[in-house]
Amino acid sequence: MDAHSRFPRASRFLLPAAGLAILAILGAIDAAAAAEEYVVTDYLNREWRNERVSFPLGSREQRRHILRRHALRDGEGRAVSYQIVPGPDGKPERIVFLTDLAPFETRRFAFAGERTSAETDLVVEEEERTIRVGNSLTGISLRRTLEPGQGPVAAVRLASGRWIGGS
Repeated sequence: MDAHSRFPRASRFLLPAAGLAILAILGAIDAAAAAEEYVVTDYLNREWRNERVSFPLGSREQRRHILRRHALRDGEGRAVSYQIVPGPDGKPERIVFLTDLAPFETRRFAFAGERTSAETDLVVEEEERTIRVGNSLTGISLRRTLEPGQGPVAAVRLASGRWIGGS
């Protein structure tokens, strides 16, 4: 005699209960995986450009990514620059980054398992009297020492390449 025929009432409740338990476990696994993502959605039918978003660092895994300086990637796999904001105890508390979002769009961001290096055309030039920092768009020349009445900015480079002004 099988269990179903010996315990007809029990099997009527145990099988569905076991199925629900399996679904709950799978749902918990999905929820844990989703917790490793940062999800941004527009519900206002508005286009967002360079919007600052902030999320708490909740899981140990997220904190490990931060400590290991892993790359944050968007849904297309592109690296996204981010900043970590410490809490009152000085430990990492929140992650902050910029994103664009089309009306009703949802974007997902997650840490990759590898480090990334920022691609930049930043150039630092040290001269006897100034330090120049610039890229293809702009630049600034800062005085190493100040004379009376001088400010720290020696000049600013425009996109045209021309250096102007000073303080």
